[in-house]
Formats: sequence, C-alpha cells, structure tokens
Amino acid sequence: MTKVKIRECVFNIDVLYRELEENLKTFHKMKLGLDHPHHAALLRYNFIQICSILDELDILHSEAKSDEYLRDTLYVLSPAIKKVKRFTGLKRARNTFLAHFNRDKKKQFSPWWKSMKGLRIPRTANEIRQLYALMYVINSLLVSRYYDELKEVSRQFRQEENDYFKWVESEEEKVKTEPNNIDDIKEETHRRFIEKDFKHIRMQESPPMTWD
Repeated sequence: MTKVKIRECVFNIDVLYRELEENLKTFHKMKLGLDHPHHAALLRYNFIQICSILDELDILHSEAKSDEYLRDTLYVLSPAIKKVKRFTGLKRARNTFLAHFNRDKKKQFSPWWKSMKGLRIPRTANEIRQLYALMYVINSLLVSRYYDELKEVSRQFRQEENDYFKWVESEEEKVKTEPNNIDDIKEETHRRFIEKDFKHIRMQESPPMTWD
C-alpha cells in the first residue's frame, strides 16, 4: 500500500504542476500585466493548486517513515519545501478566501481579513516567481526519482481517463437533443415573484453570454 500511495502522490503532484505551468504559459502568451484582473484570478487558482501539492507532500512525509528511498528524496527537497511553507497563509487563504469564502470548517462566518491577519502569502512579483521556481524544483526531482513508477501509473490512469472522456462525449451528444431554454424557469420565478408580492424589488436583466 505504501508504494501505491507514493506513486499516487507523485502522479498528483506532477499533474498539478503541469497544469500550473500551462496556466503560466497561457498567461504570458496573452501579454497581460500583473495588475490585470485576469492575473489575480489566475494567481488565486494557482494558489489552490500549490496547496494541493503541499497536501500531497504531507502524505509523502507520512509514508517516508518506512521508506528510505523516499526519505532521502524528501531530505534533498526539504529546503525547497520549507521555503514554500514559510508562506504561512497559503492554506488559510485557500480555505477561507479562495475555496470556502469567509467560512471556517464548521461553516461559521470567518472573514478572510481576520483569519489572514499575521499570515504571509506571496505578494510581490519576485515572491511569486520564487514560488513557481520552488514548485519546479520539487516536481522535477520527484519525477526524476520516480520516473518508472510515474510512467506506469500514468499509463493505467490514462486508460481510465479515456473511458471517462468517452462517457462525457456520449453525455454531450445527449444534451444536444435536449431542450436548452431557461424561459420556463424565468416564467416560474416571475410567477412566484408576483405570488409573494415582491413588486418593490426590481430584477436586473441577466447579461448576454456567448461562448463562440
């Protein structure tokens, strides 16, 4: 079971890092400045991915107790991992600002500006660049050390992914034949609007959306 867990962790870290890297490449191609709102949105999503990588590293640390090869790997990586964890607010930001906005584990209102006070997250362009560079170091070494295992588990999961995407394609074909109109929902909402005498409330028109 330990070996299986290690392979799964390395697989997850590699997939998360590759997506992180692709996000950055796409953003640079768009040539948008750091002050652009799309950059802030991308950065928030990337922080979630980095926290997921940290979660996987925590699992690896627990597995390393009985695995000398993994212990040696994490020993070499420990300076990079410690540097990332100096950003003490990353996981808190994910939990109370990014993933579960202003809510704690008990679903109580927990404003992010209070829960984040005194915690550090990457803010400057240099800190953000350092964070991405550290992720590169961590993933590169893990992939190098577990290349054969990663290759094996990727082959296994690729088939499972292909099966899933075939199912998705069939579902998409079904959707094309189904009614795709929300007018009936609008009418029912309007009827209830009148029923409850919400006349003093003015509903805003929904903005047009195109996906072409």
